[in-house]
Amino acid sequence: VSVELTGQTPIGGVFSGAGVVADTLFTDTLTGWNTVYYTFSDANGCAGSAMDSVFVTPSPNISFTSLPIEICGGTSIPLDFAMPFGGVYSGDAYIIDTTNNLLVGPDTGYAGIGVYTYSNECGADTQSFNILFHATPIVDLGDDVTLCNASTIVFNAGVHNSYNWFDGTNGSTLTLNDGEVPLTEDVIVWVEVSDSMGCLGSDSVYVTVDDQPIFYLGNNIVACLKDVVTLTVDSVYDNFVWSTGDTTSSIDSLIIGTYTLTVTDSFSCASVASIAVDQPSV
Repeated sequence: VSVELTGQTPIGGVFSGAGVVADTLFTDTLTGWNTVYYTFSDANGCAGSAMDSVFVTPSPNISFTSLPIEICGGTSIPLDFAMPFGGVYSGDAYIIDTTNNLLVGPDTGYAGIGVYTYSNECGADTQSFNILFHATPIVDLGDDVTLCNASTIVFNAGVHNSYNWFDGTNGSTLTLNDGEVPLTEDVIVWVEVSDSMGCLGSDSVYVTVDDQPIFYLGNNIVACLKDVVTLTVDSVYDNFVWSTGDTTSSIDSLIIGTYTLTVTDSFSCASVASIAVDQPSV
């Protein structure tokens, strides 16, 4: 863009300054305030000069401070990566939140194009930019579960780049109640995983701990043949299975031998105990 320099008196002088060629001001390389000088010399060699200021508004020329836009799903970044500031971002409404001035990524991931437009009195410029949101890593530990306090359960977080379990371990699986430190109370098991981009995903389950059935058959029994031997346990549990095949909480008329009882509660937690019946030695 060029502007002819006119209106000077007396005429016949010389213009100078940045962007000035003869009587023309070329603004292609100028921005902001600039000074134009005018010098005149008469026939007697007397000289005078004047100057004036010219403000040059640059034509819109959009640039981006960070491209491509590649971040994790489920996160957001400010809409401030296009220059000059003050333009308008546009694109998919659920990605570009102009109300809160944010670029918002869905958990499921997204790939698309956004647009930035900037205009002023010298014109307008429109540029597009690529957007890539990586999907949030999916991890599923399953449903909430009830665990017998003498049982073991293994949780598998799947294949990811890194793992952080609630107990500080970092493998892809977690064995709960492995016998080293039996559980005595309910616990929330959670894990956070990350992919190669550093995108995070997590899941948790509530583990209800159920105590094993507690019962006691007593000490081994020594009885005569005429004695009636009866074994009985508390009937508060759901299932009873004796080594004799009986399924009641009590059995009687026992002969010499060893008797084993398996007791199971409503959560399928089981305990086993045995007792021997013998005759007195002669």
